[in-house]
Amino acid sequence: MSKDNCRQHFRKVRSGISPDIAANWSSQIASRLIHHLRESSFQGTLFAFKSLPGEPDLLPYLYILRSHLALPRVGISGSMNFYLWAMGDQLVKSSFGVYEPLPEAIAVSPQKGDVVLVPALAIDLHGRRLGFGGGYYDRWLARHRSSISQIIGVVFPPCFSTSAIVSEPHDIAVDLCVMPEQSVKFSDTL
Repeated sequence: MSKDNCRQHFRKVRSGISPDIAANWSSQIASRLIHHLRESSFQGTLFAFKSLPGEPDLLPYLYILRSHLALPRVGISGSMNFYLWAMGDQLVKSSFGVYEPLPEAIAVSPQKGDVVLVPALAIDLHGRRLGFGGGYYDRWLARHRSSISQIIGVVFPPCFSTSAIVSEPHDIAVDLCVMPEQSVKFSDTL
């Protein structure tokens, strides 16, 4: 199946998940993720994202980690960078419909020990991530991969694909996929 067909398929799958089920699964994913990070003695910055409809909504739970959080903002040139954000800080809606930190937020780059959460339409059994097609995360991850301890994908169960997702040389796989009932590890990082 082509990437475009795969995107259409998983968008349809995600749109069929009820808000109540999504909220329950988000809570379970957050609990599993927090447990994983605590177990690995994580103490760095967590590069996260503000969820879109159909994505796990983890921000309401991540404050418990007491770590720095950073959220992405896309620039005019199409580049993506991350900015420090704390619970209660205002977010603004971008032209893409994504909520981002305010322009005056402090820019931050990953340091050794930092972890990145990446959104995905789907993740397959090999850790290949199907994004939305803009390539923002792949370009950002390529620039910072050597500083990142772990790339974690989070998806709802119907978006964990048992079929291989088409991958291109510039696509960057996740190290771990966290879902409500299980986590699947693809590498020995962190």
